[in-house]
Amino acid sequence: MRRIFYYAARRGLYAFRAWREYLRPVGPFFFKNIRLEDLEISPVREQDIPLLERFLPSKHAGKHRDRLAAQKEGKAEYLIARYGIPVGYVYTIWKAGDAVRLEELPPLPERAVYQEDLYIHPAARGAGVGGLLWKTARRRVQEKGHSAILATVMLTNPAMEATHSRLGYRRVDDKVHEYRAEYTDASGRKRAWSTRVKYFILEF
Repeated sequence: MRRIFYYAARRGLYAFRAWREYLRPVGPFFFKNIRLEDLEISPVREQDIPLLERFLPSKHAGKHRDRLAAQKEGKAEYLIARYGIPVGYVYTIWKAGDAVRLEELPPLPERAVYQEDLYIHPAARGAGVGGLLWKTARRRVQEKGHSAILATVMLTNPAMEATHSRLGYRRVDDKVHEYRAEYTDASGRKRAWSTRVKYFILEF
């Protein structure tokens, strides 16, 4: 019972902050009642960055702005789901080789993209937001003529491995790989980051 009140209070706090700071409705008071037809999914815009940093912050301080920059350069697309305020996002890099050392993997289909970080705010989970966001991202990948989506699953997240299998992904190989990336910290400096992952692929 205590947990129920905790999550209800947290959802209420986010709705109240949005109303106070942006003076516009954010839909039902509890995000669990989100209506998917009222959800807006589109590429990130400059004016979205302060909202993302406020409501969907990351330990990688410059993540949202770095992704916007990559999108402006035509290297990627950063889709975000808005319900008055941002409630989720997914990031697609158009050339898998820009994110992954392809020489470590078996040959991939031509025009494979790399997709990562499908994230939904905890207060908005269970309403179908993640499924709709993922389907929208997949459709945009197909519309651009790409033939496959490469994804990573961290060893610390077995639930996401099950989700990828349910969505039709298969393991690329039986190895555990080291995934490396860079991010911008709060001071604006570039930092290196790595984690152990399994690679999955979805072919169309």
